[in-house]
Amino acid sequence: MGRIQDFLNTAKASGMSLGDAVQTLLSGSMDRPISLGEVFSDLLDASEILRVASAAARATKDLKMVSTALVEHGIHPLSLIFGGDSDIQRWATNDDTSVWRFHHQGRFAQADLYWGNLRLQRFFPTTWLRKLSPDLKFLFGPSVETLVFSDSCLTGLFHPDMTSCLTGLFHPEMTLDTNLTILACEGVARLPARIQGRLQLHFSEARFQFPKEMDLDGILEIRGCPGIERLPDEIRTEGLSVNHCPNLCTLPTTILGARQIDLVTLPITSFPEGVEGVSYLRVAQAPNLEWLPLPSGNALDVELLLLPLLVGLQVQKGCEIQNFSVTRCDRLIGLPTNLRSVTGSLDLRHLPRLTSLPDGLVVGKDLRITDCPDLRSLPDGLIVKGEIHIQDCPHLKLNPRIIHGH
Repeated sequence: MGRIQDFLNTAKASGMSLGDAVQTLLSGSMDRPISLGEVFSDLLDASEILRVASAAARATKDLKMVSTALVEHGIHPLSLIFGGDSDIQRWATNDDTSVWRFHHQGRFAQADLYWGNLRLQRFFPTTWLRKLSPDLKFLFGPSVETLVFSDSCLTGLFHPDMTSCLTGLFHPEMTLDTNLTILACEGVARLPARIQGRLQLHFSEARFQFPKEMDLDGILEIRGCPGIERLPDEIRTEGLSVNHCPNLCTLPTTILGARQIDLVTLPITSFPEGVEGVSYLRVAQAPNLEWLPLPSGNALDVELLLLPLLVGLQVQKGCEIQNFSVTRCDRLIGLPTNLRSVTGSLDLRHLPRLTSLPDGLVVGKDLRITDCPDLRSLPDGLIVKGEIHIQDCPHLKLNPRIIHGH
């Protein structure tokens, strides 16, 4: 521990505020004036540097000086905001527009921290910010759980500006230490490969570019993003939820760790094989999907809806289906022949070409069949341990050899 750290500890013990202590150091209380950079050099860790930087910004009202000192010590100056400081609004709307914001069509940056969500609205990074090294570390305070950008331009924030050779603030090789939410944003964004939380991309016109491999500690959730054309080739995530992305035609070839997969209103043409450990799968309104290999591993709930070109399903080795619902898949003529058991309920609705169910199928709970006009009989050896409900199947006759009930 150095002299400066000793002085700050003594000042704290005597009841002096941290801001007054830093101001005293800068004014020359230790034989000579000391620069803020020298103060940082004597501190023990990055979080302490950030705490002192916030105090110095309050005491000196010189945000540019504090920001420059942070950069010299490998810390990005936006950490003053990301640290969740009590003066976060003042840092974000500081009058010195050369630091990290600038006028853009009459709009200004705004920031607030509420219930762990640090929200930056109408944020357009300055040239000074975008010229900083991409190797600077972003520090987040313990009260910040989610970083939210809304109504902002992402070019130059998550992506280099190729027209001016400026780097992006967030680069693909970095690790982001919080959840990340991007809402109603524009521009171009190259997303980080490692996020220690979830990633949410909602209702944005921005063109998002994913790394080839992405590692998330939380889920990947995408809603209404026409600028997304492809996802990572390989992704590790707790869950994958993608809705209403009209230009996304392909899914990752490898999906690891996902417990839930929810895909709605997508032009995807295929689903990857070998997906394991999923407990819930929903695929709905995918008009181009013809073949679907079901994930294996956990007891799986499957919901398939409005897949007009779907002609085949594949049950992979080790697949255990719990509840199985298939609705409005116009070209599907049957379930996989190797499907032996549905431990919960089986629900088949509005399947005009369905002609058969697998031989020897065991349904652990109820069997419901509605509006399947081409289904004429149920297979021998079918066991249904719950109720059988049949509606609008004019040609279907129950086989007396079906084992029904508990």
